[in-house]
Amino acid sequence: MADVTVSTRLVERFGTLVSIGEGAMGVVFEGYDAKRQCAVAIKMLKTTDAESVRRLQREAAVLSRVQHRNVCGIFELGQTEGKHWIAMPLISGLPLDQAWQGLSLGARIALLIDVCQGVEAAHAAGLIHRDLKPANILVERTASGVLTPVVMDFGIARNERDPAGSLTATGEVVGTPDSMSPEQVVGDRSRIDRRSDVWAIGCLLYRAICDHSPYTGNSAAEVMAQIVTQDAVSPRRYRRSAPSALARVCLQCLEREADRRYPDATAIREDLQRFLDGQPVRARDTGIGFAVRRSWRHNRAAWLIALALSGAIVLVLAGLLRARVEANHREQLAKELGAIQESVRSRMQIAYLSPLHDLRPERDALARLGDSAMLHQVGESAGLRTLARRSSGLSALALGNDEQVVQRMTPLVASGAADAVDRAALAAAHLHLYGSSAARFIDLPTAERDLALAAARSRHLEPARALLAAVGSVVGPEHVQLLLSDGRIDAAQRLLAKLPRQQSAEYSATLLAGELAMAEAADHASHGQRELAQASYRRALARFEQAAVTARSDPHVLDRVCDAAVAALRERISKAAPAPASPLALHPACFDAIVANPDDPISHETLAAAWEAIATNHDLRNERAAMDFALTAAIQHADLAVRRAPRLLGARLIGARARHQQAGRLADDLHAAQAHYDQAIAMLVPLTKEAPGFASAVLLLGQLQAERARQINNHSAGAAASYLPALKSLREARRLRPQDADTINALGLTLVFQFYVLRDDDLAAATAVMQEAIRLLDEVLARSPEDPDSLFGQGANLGDLWGAKANYASDNAAFVAAEPLLDQALDLLARLRRVAPGRADAYSQPIAQLATYAELARARGLPRDRYLAVAQQTAAAAQAAGVKLDHGLLAWWALETAISRAEQQDRAAAAAFRLADQYLRIAEADPDEFYSATRQRLEWVVANLDWRLRTDQAADAVIAQGTRVLKSLLEHPRGANEAIVHCNAGGFHWLLASHGIDSDGVTAVERLAQAEAAFGQCQKLSASYAKRWQAMAERVAAASGAERPPR
Repeated sequence: MADVTVSTRLVERFGTLVSIGEGAMGVVFEGYDAKRQCAVAIKMLKTTDAESVRRLQREAAVLSRVQHRNVCGIFELGQTEGKHWIAMPLISGLPLDQAWQGLSLGARIALLIDVCQGVEAAHAAGLIHRDLKPANILVERTASGVLTPVVMDFGIARNERDPAGSLTATGEVVGTPDSMSPEQVVGDRSRIDRRSDVWAIGCLLYRAICDHSPYTGNSAAEVMAQIVTQDAVSPRRYRRSAPSALARVCLQCLEREADRRYPDATAIREDLQRFLDGQPVRARDTGIGFAVRRSWRHNRAAWLIALALSGAIVLVLAGLLRARVEANHREQLAKELGAIQESVRSRMQIAYLSPLHDLRPERDALARLGDSAMLHQVGESAGLRTLARRSSGLSALALGNDEQVVQRMTPLVASGAADAVDRAALAAAHLHLYGSSAARFIDLPTAERDLALAAARSRHLEPARALLAAVGSVVGPEHVQLLLSDGRIDAAQRLLAKLPRQQSAEYSATLLAGELAMAEAADHASHGQRELAQASYRRALARFEQAAVTARSDPHVLDRVCDAAVAALRERISKAAPAPASPLALHPACFDAIVANPDDPISHETLAAAWEAIATNHDLRNERAAMDFALTAAIQHADLAVRRAPRLLGARLIGARARHQQAGRLADDLHAAQAHYDQAIAMLVPLTKEAPGFASAVLLLGQLQAERARQINNHSAGAAASYLPALKSLREARRLRPQDADTINALGLTLVFQFYVLRDDDLAAATAVMQEAIRLLDEVLARSPEDPDSLFGQGANLGDLWGAKANYASDNAAFVAAEPLLDQALDLLARLRRVAPGRADAYSQPIAQLATYAELARARGLPRDRYLAVAQQTAAAAQAAGVKLDHGLLAWWALETAISRAEQQDRAAAAAFRLADQYLRIAEADPDEFYSATRQRLEWVVANLDWRLRTDQAADAVIAQGTRVLKSLLEHPRGANEAIVHCNAGGFHWLLASHGIDSDGVTAVERLAQAEAAFGQCQKLSASYAKRWQAMAERVAAASGAERPPR
């Protein structure tokens, strides 16, 4: 394929662009127009030369003038970064000669009538198409099964109303040889008119009758020479059963003299309609046959007398001749059918072994060849029909069209006419289809995989088992694949070793060895044996890469290389090693598979899985922009795979998980996050219906429910009951997967969410919930003490439990008594940094815990320098490890350090305030951190102003800054309702009032009233959290003479 670079702006407009075709002038991509909410085809020029650009612009002008259901219109003409393109509706159909395979002659004629109507519309607009051929007529099938042909590609159309506007010079040959009229062949532009399209319609009608063009040759030159020197022979020469009336219509279209053809497409359409209606056509008679038949109808008695005299002799000779002819016919046809099957198989194998390229042209051509065998299903003996079905079925298997294999060979098996080869081939197709469904679930335990794939097992695996049982003692690669599908890895390995060399020839044995290694790796992974899993994935990758060295264009092999690379990445993700920039960086095979077959949904599902794994890797390293990009790409490829193959359960699971991650990034936008959750759940619903009891789907559903409830609780009053649906789903997931670490972690995390809601109202109940979460993770850590996710989860849980106990401690002694819990948490997180030094949360979590300690200790007047020093050391370790941390988090720690230094009248306070200021400035510049950073800025203002006023430093700039920040927060819909904003506002007003400072037109007395009102709103905070401002609020109350009831 030509190197056509797709611009970023075009991707932003139309999403991920997938090449779906290539012509002489340009490449056609599939995209999605969000404005029109529909799929589109984008035709982009390969070059920027003036003639090509004029042609594209002219095609757009042409299409804009034709509005008809049988003509592909245009949406827009554009130019992006020097590349010229037009966007059109995406016609999801097959070329005419493929779409009508298997249809009756009458149904084919009905399609041609619709084609004529489209050509009529073009003619009415003054346009001559000049290149009507099957490839330029796509046939769509509606939901109700109605076929609609659409005329495409007016790139070389001619305006008969403005001949001078043509972009082809006299003598230039334009068109496709076997569909060109004589005047097009000789390049006589002056004689090209509507009747040139009439000739092309005649060629289409010829194909409808005979399944080949009226003119054939070994080269384009030979075909064109025949067109200008020879009359087309009657289609009845090739298809004796063809109706003579239809042959007359066809030959009148194909008159070499344009004056003897139909005048336009309307006349052809009317004659074809007469044929379908059983009425006489108006096409001229083409020989003496018409006169003989007319004499027979009018003088039947005379004809009978004459025929009777010779009848007896003729019958005897005819009988002998017929038997001989039929025997020769059967023998010849059997040879032809065998040759078709072998030709498809060998030529497809050559294509797979060739250097990487787009297989579609070869596959399409070989598919037509294989499909031609099905034409012998009508009018032949039962034996020949069996041979025809076998030939077409085995051809489809060679092409990888497994659904066609099942469709064509299942009746053969049901009729009892199938042999062992047929059964093995049908079993192989069923196993391929089952493998496509199972690929995303291979790492599940056998029992759970069976639940997830129950429908696929019934539809494909069990029929394959029955077919192979009927094969008898003959054993082949299909038996190895069946054992792998059953999870019987050792038995599969033994059987593969016993296969005769010829049965594991080429690269199939290497592929099977790779599948064995993948199965072993999945088994290790499902038991938490990650090191063993990694080794097996590396072995699988090596095997698949070995096969890909030979099969450079086999999409299945390339997909499996990518699958192994993705699986290996998933196993090492938890250690947060640097993430690959894209699937191409992960392994070139991930994109090579798309090059080899851009239409393959499995390849898009594999790419979606690769992007999802990369996004998870970026998430653990806190690389937000890269993660967002990867998630968007994962969703696009998953959606594309589901559109093309709705039964791909893995693509649905990936799409739901990626949307789950995206929703988690929208903490400040409740409505946008809820939309992502809803879309993710919608992706899961068909999956849960197809595979009830599938633990991964139940787990993801529970996670979605938990995150949804958490986000709602973050934006409104908490309700512990809101987590009950999530807990129900997650407990069910654990019942299905009692030892699975991910499931236990998710259940524990949801209990933590519930703990957050309970702790303010019922600390005892909250503590019981958190202790259950801790017990769950203790189980995981007992089995896998170095598991990074479990180390993080338990460190976070212990820190949260410490935070609750410290927050609600009745006195300082109780506060200090809770510190061992914090120390345990910090210990686990330190272990996490040793195991996975690249994980951002291994640094951010302990810094957050230590900053929380500093806040709580400050409210109690207790020292906190020891823990602040640990936070500083952790931040330095993150920087040394190249781990990026949120600047808002670093500002929090720096601010607590500054306040501590200020209380001790330490000169280092100024530097600490400056450091916090620097972090906040960076955070405020990040749209994702802006609101939370602005809220922190107000805390910084209050602390910095307090320090400056106590040390007699200039404070005007800080006061002005505080006024601006407070105004911004109170105008924000979230800030106006957040009690913590009002708490800090009260602190700001009190400092100004207590020092008698009038500012911004507000007197100190008025400031006192504002402080009083703000602390009134502050009381909406939980009692434990409001303690941070209790002393200041009491001073405000005393100064204003108001009393506040104790909380």
